Amino acid sequence: MSAVSYIFEGDSTTAWNTGTESSWQQDLTNYSTFPASTMTNGAVGGSTTATMWGRYTNSIQKWAGPGAYLTLRIGINDILTQIDWQTSLSNWNCEVSAASRDGFKIINYLCQWDKALALDPGSYPTEINNVTNLNNEMLTNPLVWLTINIAAANLTNYASTIYFDSIGLHPTALEDTLVASNFNYLFNQKFNTPVIVLGQPALTNNQVLLNFTVSGGLVSRFHLLQTTQLIAANWTTNEAAALTTNIASGSYRFTATNNSPIRFYRVQTP
Repeated sequence: MSAVSYIFEGDSTTAWNTGTESSWQQDLTNYSTFPASTMTNGAVGGSTTATMWGRYTNSIQKWAGPGAYLTLRIGINDILTQIDWQTSLSNWNCEVSAASRDGFKIINYLCQWDKALALDPGSYPTEINNVTNLNNEMLTNPLVWLTINIAAANLTNYASTIYFDSIGLHPTALEDTLVASNFNYLFNQKFNTPVIVLGQPALTNNQVLLNFTVSGGLVSRFHLLQTTQLIAANWTTNEAAALTTNIASGSYRFTATNNSPIRFYRVQTP
């Protein structure tokens, strides 16, 4: 698979598509530039982390490859059925490890603490402890490309419009829109932040050759900055430097005249 694709895996909070309700990932087509043709929803209502991991090979793995993003929004049914967080974490780790090995970039939603409020009040301490421990451990996994915390957004941005009752957070269209808008904003913020790595400079015929690589973003312009000192540095743009492409969309070279005994360089975009 070479084209960009977005695979969504989870429980009913991702799989919804009945009556007047639509799944939150479908809202991405309304609140972003994500085309519906690039999306595949593999979520199944009622799923636990165990059933999601159990269907990975047959239902999700086939979509893996370069340009494929797997979004996981899991754990709520584990909480509601009082599965301990260590078991949930083990299942999640298995899926994340396999998916990353297969070529997916992983986008993970932290488990929503507010869903624990649907339980009997006597279970609050145990369930909130499970959510806290599960989320803390998920945050440490280096295989996750992007983490999204929708519960924090509920508290800070939508406290006046999202409401609770005896069964917890209402599954309204507002919640779907909130999840979708957070995905859209954070994905684009992450995707459009390039990582530039400058290689060892090389000198030849009074020219400085500066090779560098770019990953993690879409970039169309580069600037070569230079200074003669790093303390209280005054970085200026070398407008005369020549830019060439070594490998399209990945490796480039600036060539600049070597006319100073000491000079420091860095590459900036845009």
